[in-house]
Amino acid sequence: MQLLRVAVAGALWLLAASAGAASGSYGADAAGQAVHARNVYYYAHFAVPPATPADGRISSVSYRWQFSAQPEGLRVYLCLGSQCLDVSQQPQGSSDVFKGASPSLPFRLKYLLPGRGGVAPLYPGRQQLAVNYTLP
Repeated sequence: MQLLRVAVAGALWLLAASAGAASGSYGADAAGQAVHARNVYYYAHFAVPPATPADGRISSVSYRWQFSAQPEGLRVYLCLGSQCLDVSQQPQGSSDVFKGASPSLPFRLKYLLPGRGGVAPLYPGRQQLAVNYTLP
């Protein structure tokens, strides 16, 4: 009887461990808007694949952004809803700041060139995002 309890407890532990280990990920590219004026927000929206589960939970996000030039003062934010992470000084990286959010919500890059005076057009390069998430 004791052996049966140990076997059942071991099987339940393995089942719980494997259930907690389920995960997924997706990658997305976005075409952003060209910057033609100062003090105006511009955006690049990342599409979420249709099969992304709403009940999953983000564990980490990796990103990469680039522009034709990187003028002094350029501000770049990675956003999910109203929560934004300032990534201005890191054109590529990863973060767990969005940990726990649903992976089915869309991310966007928001960028701004503050200051005065004219600006030569600033064209976005390849904007990339990778989202890792766990499943319930």
